[in-house]
Amino acid sequence: AHVATDPSTSISISIIVLAYNRPGALERCLTALAGAAMPQQRVSLTVVLDHGPSGSHTCAACLSVISNFTWPHGDLRLWMRHRSGGILLNWLEPFYPLSDDEFVYVVEDDTVVSPFYYSFLLDAVHRVRALPLAQRADLYGISLQRQYLVPGLLPNGRPAAAKPPRPTHHVYEYSLVGTWGQLLFPDKWREFRLWFEARYAGGASSESSRPYLGNMITDQWYRGKGDTIWTPWFIKFVHARRYTQLYTYFAQDWSLATSYRDAGQNTNKDLGPDARLVRSEDDLAKALAGVPRSDDDPFGLAGALEGGLDRVDYCGHQVHRAGGHGRPPPVGSETLEELLARVASADREVAIATVTGGMLDLFHNWRCSLEKVHVTNYLVYLPGQAGSELHLDLHRRGVPVYADEALDSTVTNRSLAFYTVDYQQLMLRRTRLIAKSLELSYNVLIADVDAVWLANPWPHLRTAARSFDVSYQHDGGGSATNACGGFVYLTATDGAKELWAAVLTGHEKLLDDVAAGRRKLGEMNEQIILNDLLRGASFSHLRHGKLPEDKFPHGAAYFSQGKREHAVVVHNNWIIGHANKVARFRGKPLPDPSIQPKGSTTYRTPVPASLWLIDDDDLACRSVSC
Repeated sequence: AHVATDPSTSISISIIVLAYNRPGALERCLTALAGAAMPQQRVSLTVVLDHGPSGSHTCAACLSVISNFTWPHGDLRLWMRHRSGGILLNWLEPFYPLSDDEFVYVVEDDTVVSPFYYSFLLDAVHRVRALPLAQRADLYGISLQRQYLVPGLLPNGRPAAAKPPRPTHHVYEYSLVGTWGQLLFPDKWREFRLWFEARYAGGASSESSRPYLGNMITDQWYRGKGDTIWTPWFIKFVHARRYTQLYTYFAQDWSLATSYRDAGQNTNKDLGPDARLVRSEDDLAKALAGVPRSDDDPFGLAGALEGGLDRVDYCGHQVHRAGGHGRPPPVGSETLEELLARVASADREVAIATVTGGMLDLFHNWRCSLEKVHVTNYLVYLPGQAGSELHLDLHRRGVPVYADEALDSTVTNRSLAFYTVDYQQLMLRRTRLIAKSLELSYNVLIADVDAVWLANPWPHLRTAARSFDVSYQHDGGGSATNACGGFVYLTATDGAKELWAAVLTGHEKLLDDVAAGRRKLGEMNEQIILNDLLRGASFSHLRHGKLPEDKFPHGAAYFSQGKREHAVVVHNNWIIGHANKVARFRGKPLPDPSIQPKGSTTYRTPVPASLWLIDDDDLACRSVSC
């Protein structure tokens, strides 16, 4: 079959067979590999033969199979271990690509491949490499197995889905790694190996360095088998990076690779093939029934890749990223109007948060809390140039970002103190963004990221909107009107728009007065401006009021006074300092209590550790939310 190739691009796909004390399975596997259609260039094959347990001998029958085997397509190599490496080391050690042109296809010895497997892989690799970077940057490989497993678990411990959903095309994207015929992309494999080495050094002795990932069946496997298996490590890595890979979904359970699931290190009995293997042109025609094909596109990949693929997450669900289905548009390609249209709910509701490099851990902790309660209608306001390192990282994680190039990009990479000109300039730009969103008829929730959402707040906000144009978290104190500027819901009504236009005018005047030396920042900020207007100004159309305090407590009420039973949103305010906020979320003593307001010792009250939801190394969620 003709495959898509670019003469200017030279790639190699070598093959690795992982063998262990199953000579019959090994011979069956090698025979299938040798009988496949191969390109003109030479293809190397390496057999990694693991040693048996301590005190046993290397599989002599396996050595005989390898010695008597003829590989007609290139070099044949044997990697024979002198002691048992186990599944983890057998997968990790034999391959470290030095070039982005070096691909590897790994099969375990009970796998049998189709005669078309190599032609498909070669065609797919060339077509993927021809895609724009934005469409392939998060792909880590191609699996040829028919994937049935959905590893994500519901809160009750049951599987989130029986199997992945039927995709639109015969290829789709799925985060889960496949071990029965897995092609690894060199750049992502190098990245994984370095990530793994950093955590596995010293035997992964610390709890945080282990590949635990909550609400996953693979997490249970790891807790039972430990480092005798490798997939939980890779699954955790893929989760942290939000990577994915290509799978096939052929008609009638046809597949280009099948595992016979022979008795071995993973099972104590033979289970038989897991899928119907494509062995002939007739089989291939049945497997690709209804798929447009041609001599130049024998597997029908061109149309599927160009049209965009369905993407499935660990819960077996088609991905509804914050920002729509599947992969978001290229970085910086959307206007504010386009971004709002993509992320807002059907009722035109959107939360707007602000992030800089100095508060990334708090932001990702907040983001993970939104994932747990399945909230996706939000966007992040990011100061600095579109396409900055931080912007690219957020984009890769599926975060919808509105980058503001009007501010110095250095603001993006540092923490800003509350009473500084830089901070108030940042808040002024946010004030303008909110005003623009209201003018576009979106209902806007202003949300600080030093918070954890324990439940979806939108039903409560909709209830409040029946009575108020503007509703807010009450920030304590004696006044009935004391809005917290970090949790304010503005409906797109005339009253809310009029109020926010006055906030914007006051905010602009504040910075003008500071620049002219007429005022100090300590005397005024955007929250004070908002509250002065709510208490004193007369807006003919404005209705405003506080949200229920038991559901939306301020920081002192939740952490110090123990008002937690009905909390929907936990706002970590009423405390000073980034490190102290993190410590309070962790339920730890404050590292710097000396800078707290009067009565700071009350902030030491222990809180549930579940309020810290991320791994510190990767800033990734500790659990999958199905």
